[in-house]
Order: sequence, then structure tokens, then C-alpha cells
Amino acid sequence: MVLYPLAWTNRRPDLAAFYDKLWDRTSGAFLYPWMALVFDDIRANQQEQITWLMQGRTVETLDMEEGRYRFRGEDQSYIDMQLVSTASYLVEVKNSTADNRKSPLGWKQLQAQMTTSSVRIASVYGAWEDDVNVTLEEHGTDQATITVSGPGFVDTWE
Repeated sequence: MVLYPLAWTNRRPDLAAFYDKLWDRTSGAFLYPWMALVFDDIRANQQEQITWLMQGRTVETLDMEEGRYRFRGEDQSYIDMQLVSTASYLVEVKNSTADNRKSPLGWKQLQAQMTTSSVRIASVYGAWEDDVNVTLEEHGTDQATITVSGPGFVDTWE
């Protein structure tokens, strides 16, 4: 199963080099046998409409208030994820524009949309069907604490 985390403002993503002067995105991914964590820190010079994307073959909403979703593969395998953010967001599941040589893949996109000049987003993906939880606490403009917990573990990044 392949998942692709993406984020962009309402500007054209293919002109990202030009927009680097207007907004900045710092990303990190941490992979472990029991889970994966993706972190984004997006900052703009002004209020922007930001859309954070995750796409896969199918997307199911498990608990919208807690930001929990399930991505299914072709063989009905799945991975559950949780999404948290320092900004309020609205979520929609839409058809993906992903294609293979101009042939649409028929995938779905989880789109978290927000209007802000600064946002931090953490998403965690539980392997082996484990229940994982993520919290994100902001400490000023340049610091945050991310805590991921699950059966038998608690990991913290600052």
C-alpha cells in the first residue's frame, strides 16, 4: 500500500521555487516497525488557504473529531492514521488526480483545508493494526512537542 503526504497553498505547486520567498514548509518523517510519523511546519507571510493531502486507493472516516482515518489497499489491507494540527481544519475526501501515464488511478484524497499563516501538522500511521495516538503541543513560534503512544510505547519529539 502506498500513501503520499502532500501540502500546498492555493498557489500552483509546480511553481514552488517561486513561492519559496512567500511561504516555507519544513517536513520530517520518522519510520519505525510499529508506526510512522509525518510532521509538517508550514509558514506563510500572510493568511493562505492551505490544503494538506494524503491519498491512497480508498479513504474511510473512522472518527472525524479525533482525526482518525483508514486507508485501504487493493487487497483490502489497511493502515489507520490520526491527523492533528495547530490550526482548525475542515476535511473532505475527494477523487485524486493521480494518474499513470494520463490514465487516472481512481484513488481518493483526504484533504484537510485551513486558512492560516502558520500551521504545524502531525500524522501518525499504525502498522500491524495497532492503535496509535498522536498529540501536538505548540510552545511559541519555533518549538513544539509531539507525543506518539500506543500499546507498550510512548515516544516524544521536541
